[in-house]
Amino acid sequence: NLSTSTKESDKYSILVDGNAPIFGETTTVKKGTSEVVKEGNIYYVNGGVSVAFDITEGNLKSVKVKEGNGTLSETGITKALKTGSATDWTVTYNWTGEKVLTFEAEDENENKKEKVVTLYYDKELPAVDSFEVSPDYISKSGDTKKYLNGIVKFTGAVSDNDKIKNLKVTAGSTVLYNGDASGFTETFDTTLVSNGDLKITFEATDRAGNKKTDNTTYVFYVDQGTDKP
Repeated sequence: NLSTSTKESDKYSILVDGNAPIFGETTTVKKGTSEVVKEGNIYYVNGGVSVAFDITEGNLKSVKVKEGNGTLSETGITKALKTGSATDWTVTYNWTGEKVLTFEAEDENENKKEKVVTLYYDKELPAVDSFEVSPDYISKSGDTKKYLNGIVKFTGAVSDNDKIKNLKVTAGSTVLYNGDASGFTETFDTTLVSNGDLKITFEATDRAGNKKTDNTTYVFYVDQGTDKP
């Protein structure tokens, strides 16, 4: 609305902006300096991370975030967000399982755009469920050692509250299994190693990066001079 005192010589600049802010296609989630790789649409994490992305908007007013169905807030958003350049937001962990973060960018003309980032927080270590050797190890009276000789078959299994991403099992320095299954069955020729202790080492890692290492539970003793009766 112009007043009756407005003159024809008066000039006014009117900015018409119907375009919402634009979030960049790339979202970077990092734990420290290490980037977290997304699986599907979810980032699996086991500790505090930063969420970073770009926003293209010449008249950016605010960027807010909400957790789940919570209320949008600028709390936790760094000042860098308001510049419209690279952004950085650090997640504070106080939950387990899945968390959906919704970022909302608004410009001075109240145009809004949202970006959703889904995190799955998990700090529970995988567990070694079972391990067997066939033929069974040999016991001697008064001796706690578990004697092996010849060709044996090792069978083992691990589990996790979410999902096993990698399982590596070694017998001494020999890799028995290295893959993404939660169980394995492999043969091992003990005649190829020297007599003495043979440690079975489990390294199980889940999608959040939690790693369980066990190299003390299953220790055998190779002795080619020992035969089953």
